[in-house]
Amino acid sequence: MKNILKYSVLRYVPHIDSGESINIGILISDIDNKYKEFYYTSNLSRIKSFDDEINIRRLKSYLNSIDKDVKILDFNKFNIDDYIKFYINSINFADVTLLKYDNIKNAVLSLKKLYLRYDFDKKNRSTKSEDKKLLLNIVKSNYKKDLLNNKVIGKYSEDITYDIVTNDFCVKFFDIKNKNISTFINQAKIWMVNGENEKRKSYVVYRYEEINNNSKFNIIGNIFKDSKTKFIEMSEFDKILKKA
Repeated sequence: MKNILKYSVLRYVPHIDSGESINIGILISDIDNKYKEFYYTSNLSRIKSFDDEINIRRLKSYLNSIDKDVKILDFNKFNIDDYIKFYINSINFADVTLLKYDNIKNAVLSLKKLYLRYDFDKKNRSTKSEDKKLLLNIVKSNYKKDLLNNKVIGKYSEDITYDIVTNDFCVKFFDIKNKNISTFINQAKIWMVNGENEKRKSYVVYRYEEINNNSKFNIIGNIFKDSKTKFIEMSEFDKILKKA
């Protein structure tokens, strides 16, 4: 039988109304196996690029205080679901998500590479295949209904192949490469139309290595802006599960 850990991503939201956020940490817990750790980003320059008004020294101290707090709490008194409730302002934890695992070291590393991706050198970051495998495991760990065949029937009786299909939602992954980002503009148009004709909730989940100020990337975002298909960054995948 697989073990099950719980995790919650810590996000910084500088302006609540804008809805923009950046991952700055991840809290992981499996009390049955005496494991609880808080990992936070070392890539502070990326946070500064995200919000040039942030006090980085104060943020680093704040993250360090969470780390110390988690370490000293007794296993018998630690409950991740209760712990995260106290963080409700611009720095807050996402809802707790489950992950089934065989090896805790590998599971933690995979989660860190997904949610704190830019803390790793490019050569050490997870591949699209590794991310898809992890995200599929996250769905299986949290989604109570059966997964379906990846193919759905389109408006014109054509086969449309998603990466994940459930009774409630469909997911297509985009691994956007800066050198050929133009090719994804036409792909975005296709998947926007596919989503318009899909009865389930439809998501295009993207991974993009560059800072999101590329004009061609912004075109892709605009294509999905008023679409039924939601365009979200891969590290925000847990938001899909909340809406399922």
